[in-house]
Amino acid sequence: VSPGQGPAHLTQPEVLTLAKTEARKVVRQKLYDYDITSVIFDSHAREWSVLFAQQPPHTASRGCLYVYVNDDTKDATVKPC
Repeated sequence: VSPGQGPAHLTQPEVLTLAKTEARKVVRQKLYDYDITSVIFDSHAREWSVLFAQQPPHTASRGCLYVYVNDDTKDATVKPC
């Protein structure tokens, strides 16, 4: 296996814990208003993307946000959709 490819180091539950912790810093208690709708691992970028979609969808504020988790460093970054 060449460097930068291959299976993920982190498990999906570990990624979700990191992503929720980071997302909570941005939306605070409103995290309960979000559903996790996708968790994807990009083996080339060595990065997980977790999509938090706000429910119910009729709320006008932030509709969704992505949390990107680096599989090697466990660094998490929040970006609005």
